[in-house]
Amino acid sequence: MALAATVIGDRWSLLILRALLYGVRRFDDLKADLNISSATLTQRLAKLDEVDLITDRPYRDGTARTRKEYVLTEQGAALRTVLFAMMRWADVHLSDKPSSLTAVSKTSGETLAIAFVDSSGQAVEESDIDMQVREKPA
Repeated sequence: MALAATVIGDRWSLLILRALLYGVRRFDDLKADLNISSATLTQRLAKLDEVDLITDRPYRDGTARTRKEYVLTEQGAALRTVLFAMMRWADVHLSDKPSSLTAVSKTSGETLAIAFVDSSGQAVEESDIDMQVREKPA
């Protein structure tokens, strides 16, 4: 957990990743969506690119100059579950109203939930979860 926090632990990086998850990809759109300064956004995008959570790709609107849009890498997209779990936790424990962002199945359209499941795929209640420290290999 400490290692992950060193990579994505600051507020702006988390918010940028969240915005990318729901489809905001262009610098000006990210800046407006997050109400973030250009300098801070530039710095965080560079950091997220450096640790391979995002990458940029060129785009061009009409005759305008070529610009960059930002997309999640496979590693960045793998944070989807973590980010949704954090949002769900905040909805339940910190907010009096649910987030406007939710996870739904592309296939069924059903709302999704974050849960622990055992190796057979059965959901496990939180009261039945025990964290254990494994021995380090020699």
